[in-house]
Amino acid sequence: MEIIDTERCAKVFRKYAEIGETQMCVGGVEGEDSCSGDSGGPLMKVDDAPPRYYLLGIVSFGTKKCGTKDMPGVYTRLTEYMPWVLDNLVTNTRDFKIV
Repeated sequence: MEIIDTERCAKVFRKYAEIGETQMCVGGVEGEDSCSGDSGGPLMKVDDAPPRYYLLGIVSFGTKKCGTKDMPGVYTRLTEYMPWVLDNLVTNTRDFKIV
């Protein structure tokens, strides 16, 4: 699925929500999108050889009709929150090893 330019996505959702740099829009392909009940779930990228998984975002919202052409899903952009995540992992968990 394709990551949509933030400005383009903001135009798509201008009547419904404000899209900023802490969010990212993905998809807009008919039949491919997050749907009701997916909020909080992962947006993953997978490299095949060897299998490696990357967490890019967290499902935020989308259109009422899932998988609508030219209507991307909106995700929280994880890179914007990494300092906070790492800060809290380090200060609140002693048994985890950050690699």
